[in-house]
Amino acid sequence: FLDSLHNVPVLCVLSEERSAPVMLDPNGRIALAIDPLDGSSNIEANVSIGTIFSLLPATAAAATAPSEGLFLQPGSAQLAAGFFVYGPQLLLVLTLGKGTHIFLFSPQLGTFVQTHESIRIVERTNEFAINTSNYRHWDEAVRLYVDDCLKGEDGPRGRNFNMRWIASLVAEAYRVLIRGGVFLYPGDARAGYGNGRLRLLYEA
Repeated sequence: FLDSLHNVPVLCVLSEERSAPVMLDPNGRIALAIDPLDGSSNIEANVSIGTIFSLLPATAAAATAPSEGLFLQPGSAQLAAGFFVYGPQLLLVLTLGKGTHIFLFSPQLGTFVQTHESIRIVERTNEFAINTSNYRHWDEAVRLYVDDCLKGEDGPRGRNFNMRWIASLVAEAYRVLIRGGVFLYPGDARAGYGNGRLRLLYEA
């Protein structure tokens, strides 16, 4: 990824693979936060993986000593954000601040073709995604929500739900965009999991 950024106006890159921002173009005015390979633990199982990115404005002052602080901007300050899905299809989900759009790579054309414009998550669905093997570690609110879903027609929600869990954020997020539902990776009582495991700068 770094090699492909040398001819574009990117000041620095912050990646979960690096301990500090990597300086690229001192005259660049864009800061890139990236998770280059989300879901990498699933490669052996041939499960969809992907790349998550966020583009933020970078000031001239930041060029002297870029730090993680440059990336702690409000989400509304993002210039663009999105993710790629590397699976049965090569997909790009992208927002430039006005709607979320989906693009499919066409091998015949050698480029991405838009398939969905300003996609919206459906209001009602019968799917939720969470790793229930961690049930004993969750707080009461998360347990109650999952319990309500699992009770199905006999529970307070009055309908049956299907549970999904791919353990790949990009695959989970794409499914939610297409079919609705919710993806949960809550914080829990285990050491190091109190604030959840999704990292603000690269994933959330």
